[in-house]
Amino acid sequence: MPATDIPNYQLYGQVTKPCADLEVHIQTIDAFNEKFGHFHHAHRHPDLYQISWITAGSGQHSIDTEAYELQPNSLYVLSPSIVHTCHSSTNLAGYVLHFSPSFLSNKYLEGFQSSFQVHQVSATDYELVNFVFQQIHREFNQVQTGSQQIIRAMIITLLAYLERSSFAAKSIADASNAMGLSQQFQQLVNQYFSTEKRLSFYAQQLHISTVYLKEVIKEMTGISASEVIQKRIILEAKRQLIYSQLTVSEIAYRLGFSDANYFFKYFKRYTGKSPGSYRKERK
Repeated sequence: MPATDIPNYQLYGQVTKPCADLEVHIQTIDAFNEKFGHFHHAHRHPDLYQISWITAGSGQHSIDTEAYELQPNSLYVLSPSIVHTCHSSTNLAGYVLHFSPSFLSNKYLEGFQSSFQVHQVSATDYELVNFVFQQIHREFNQVQTGSQQIIRAMIITLLAYLERSSFAAKSIADASNAMGLSQQFQQLVNQYFSTEKRLSFYAQQLHISTVYLKEVIKEMTGISASEVIQKRIILEAKRQLIYSQLTVSEIAYRLGFSDANYFFKYFKRYTGKSPGSYRKERK
């Protein structure tokens, strides 16, 4: 991995290996910060979900291009490959949980793919969430018979709570098929955005018509399918401009632009700024 790239880690500081088989890991924030300090530079975990449970203290968690204040009674959920940094206070407390997509059945992860979420936990739900993390931490460190099953059950409980928290005010039964299609489309965009920008390609992969794809994505996201692709390209461009030392031309090439000048115009059209100006402001 070139030194100018955004680092890909298993756990923080551990470079991803081709045969990485880490399935689950949990540690207290106290132990994590004691080992790595209170500032964690920009990185991503390509093969792990991360859920942070904050019980005390403060700080700032920057996720892609947005910054979020770390607050007690909060959950921060990151799917694989989300770029993030963290700067915490000396009294930040809680847990950091990582688990591989292969650790759970896909049906439990449908609502958490290709996204990040921030949840403020109510006082009535605090005991439940804290108990789940305490149990996972205890089973992970004791390694007794059945520990893996208990940890898996606890994570499923946590994901069920998060899903209920996210969609408590919504009826998702009638929209389940459209939601699933929208999620599949987003996954395909994340996989192919640098090489495929044609809607017809994604429609073919989903075995639907381009017209139907446009209708569903507009209904589920409020923006056009083309805009979803454009936003993903711009997001990755911003990531590389902020967190890497690649030149604008190198970034353009990585994003599938054969002409750096066209990338320059494309980026400015959607952000109002040139790549160089954006990088200078964010740096």
